[in-house]
Amino acid sequence: MKAPKTNCQGIVVLQKACIHCILGICIFVSSIHECSAVNAFYKSPKCIGFQNEMDPDSVIPSSRFRHELGLSLGTTSGYGLGYRLWSGRIGGQIVGAPFKNTVISAYNVGMTFLYYLVRTNIFQFLLYQSNQYISSNEYFSNNLYPVSRYYGSSFRNRYWSHGIGMGFEIYRPVEKANPLGITFMTGLGSYRDFTAANLTAEISVMYKFSHR
Repeated sequence: MKAPKTNCQGIVVLQKACIHCILGICIFVSSIHECSAVNAFYKSPKCIGFQNEMDPDSVIPSSRFRHELGLSLGTTSGYGLGYRLWSGRIGGQIVGAPFKNTVISAYNVGMTFLYYLVRTNIFQFLLYQSNQYISSNEYFSNNLYPVSRYYGSSFRNRYWSHGIGMGFEIYRPVEKANPLGITFMTGLGSYRDFTAANLTAEISVMYKFSHR
């Protein structure tokens, strides 16, 4: 005669499952503790479960190096020497330069607002809104004298141009001490005080030179 079945086997399985759960919780807690120790030592890693994710401010050049200096050329962002400053996801850029020859003397000032959407250690995707002010004097000669500011007539031109669009920046890998970044941006723009509209093209080469 067979002995009646009991729930002993189910109880054993349940006990093993509980033991595995307890062990898993212990490993989870210990991993958090270890990552907290690493975080205190390096002041950068963050721990979520078993994943040790580096702080973006410690691995991404555009986060570590807030200040940038370089050259910029754009249809609505300006041309010349440029300075860029980042504060979190928001950045600002100022560009300006004079220009002069025998026919024209001019200067331009550009101010661009930046907002990055995606950022890695070698690349970032961003949005921008640009503004450029241009002031120029053009000189025209008459039949008796060559082109000169003292003879003939002159024409003064002052206007604003604006642009909005998106772009991306690529820079040297994170292991480089001072990354060099190249930014390409394009979008839609209005020119000469909203009297014309066309596509925009902006490019800049910036040297990231300061930590935080």
